Amino acid sequence: MRGIPKISRRRFIRWLGAGTLWWTLPPFLHACRSSEQEDQSIRWWLAVAEAACPPDHIPWRDWKEAGLPGYLQDYLSDPRVPERSKRLLRRGLAAFRARAREAGFWQTDASGRERFLKAYIQDRPQREQWLARFQTLLFEVCFLDPLYGVNRDMKGWRWTDHYYGRPRPDRETSYRALAAKWNRSEVHRS
Repeated sequence: MRGIPKISRRRFIRWLGAGTLWWTLPPFLHACRSSEQEDQSIRWWLAVAEAACPPDHIPWRDWKEAGLPGYLQDYLSDPRVPERSKRLLRRGLAAFRARAREAGFWQTDASGRERFLKAYIQDRPQREQWLARFQTLLFEVCFLDPLYGVNRDMKGWRWTDHYYGRPRPDRETSYRALAAKWNRSEVHRS
């Protein structure tokens, strides 16, 4: 075995570690960056929610506790939601962020943010559509069955003295389970 150079185990392990780091670090950094961007997006959604419906008007401490971030992520990644609706929400938030940064949105108090949002939507009808769609999601967060990860501790129902009726859905008869079952079955029309 003359042609094979000798290498120490330590040197081999160092090279192996360096190579592993070389190949795994860029995807890891990309995942961290996209997670940070997602956190920023959630921060803006929460700010819009608090400007549209301040926390003192809801039974939870804030919209995060109500379950808004998870519900929004599910909604925006659900293939059954029309792309038009998702696009309206995403573009609306992007336009709002750009305008809010210029106006110093984060430097104002809660009432200033609420006034900014009202002035913002009065400029164009598309903005009003965006806010109306987002407020619909806020109502869903407040009043859906807690099975869906929102309306924690049924506070939204108690807040409005809503009697939720029996039987409540279980995991097998939830909307998502039924929709998945319906998507798998063929529809026969006569």
